[in-house]
Amino acid sequence: MTRPMRRPDGLMPTAPAASTDGVARTAEEGASPRLLPRAADPPESEALAETDYFTNPPPRRVGALGLLTRGPCEFVIIRRTYWSPVSRWGLPGGSVAPNERPWAGLSRLIEAKLSLRSTATAFLGIDHAPTKPGHYEEGVNFLYHVPIPNGVEPLPVVETGYVEARWVTPESVGELVVDHELLRIVHCLDVLRTRRPKELVLGVPQHEQPLVQQALSPSNM
Repeated sequence: MTRPMRRPDGLMPTAPAASTDGVARTAEEGASPRLLPRAADPPESEALAETDYFTNPPPRRVGALGLLTRGPCEFVIIRRTYWSPVSRWGLPGGSVAPNERPWAGLSRLIEAKLSLRSTATAFLGIDHAPTKPGHYEEGVNFLYHVPIPNGVEPLPVVETGYVEARWVTPESVGELVVDHELLRIVHCLDVLRTRRPKELVLGVPQHEQPLVQQALSPSNM
């Protein structure tokens, strides 16, 4: 058995004392600290897995937007003062209140911003908007179809940020609406035809086969 070596002063070396700051120190006063190796940080995926987003949910905005239609082919788009110049035009709606059902919030928002009393009749899908630093936080928009009777006109309430409302058609909407706002409208119109709600991310479908794959499907050959 190996015997411990004695110090020059004849004393046995002392064992490191426990420490809460990750530094090992000897019991003898005045000894220099010795840093212990630090455990590596867990991978990001493991850190996310350890976070309980049920009891500590992230601050995610919930919105509701409406495709307000009149007759067989007209629908409303609105111009907003608070959005970027590229995306000034889009579907009416906004953020719902805490514990407010999205379709009920949409009715409240349309009345407050367009002076219209309305009710959504069909769910068209959801559109997820990831955080864009400096512009907006992450949010999920519920999309609904809202029929408007003939002869009824939307009246924008400027104080709410809506300065103009126009009736457009699928052929003319691209003259004003661009980017993901236009993609969102295109897919809402498609859902009215197919009756199959979609999951979108900034207007892009997440669970659809590419057109080429659809064309090559055995059912289409």
